[in-house]
Amino acid sequence: NLPVVRRLVVEHVNGVLASTLVGRVRVERLGGVGLTQVQGFDAYVDDRAGHELLRLEGVQVHASIVGLLQAVFRKGDLAIHLAELTVARADVNLDADDDGTLRIARAFTTPPSVSPGGPSRGVRLALSRIHVDHTSIHGSMSGAPPIEADVDDLDGSLLFGPQTLEIHAERLKVTFRHLPGGAQARGSIEAHLAQPSPRGGDRALRVSWQGTVGAVAESVLATYDAGEVDSVLDI
Repeated sequence: NLPVVRRLVVEHVNGVLASTLVGRVRVERLGGVGLTQVQGFDAYVDDRAGHELLRLEGVQVHASIVGLLQAVFRKGDLAIHLAELTVARADVNLDADDDGTLRIARAFTTPPSVSPGGPSRGVRLALSRIHVDHTSIHGSMSGAPPIEADVDDLDGSLLFGPQTLEIHAERLKVTFRHLPGGAQARGSIEAHLAQPSPRGGDRALRVSWQGTVGAVAESVLATYDAGEVDSVLDI
């Protein structure tokens, strides 16, 4: 946990990530390093074109530090497993490119090659438990109204691989502001995303909502799987 060691870890991790993803992921500081946790660091993601897409503040990671260092310094795919990730504050940008692709989604893809002579280093990331105290979400997706929302007490997990993405949000409280007609929506959401779908399609999504829109109480259960949409709305 010496300052010089923390600086070396930050520099090396940033160097590995610089050649791993299309976007730029950087750790800005590192408050402390122990055998089972890394604490007190901030990080951000941008698309290398000046658009900041994700900022995390007050991050703590519980994992085997020896295992993390072995993964970072080992050749081949970068395989990281984190037992727990907690974040005090997060800011998420959901703006889309001209072709409709979310910039943050493109930033987390791997480039086709790091040089004309060979493939890039693959990334496999497993987060068994994620907790985020507060998240601000904003942006404009293609064909949808602008999004401005606050998310509190998010609990979930994530599995990311070269051909796989699974996101599970077991519980979160959300407030959507500036909806059409000046309404606000408040409630709780549970969401699960698998890409590709277990049925062989592009993706599977299951979302449930319980809350109010304006003065109207409602609940929603919606699923999408391989092009099929099924939804139930109770008001």
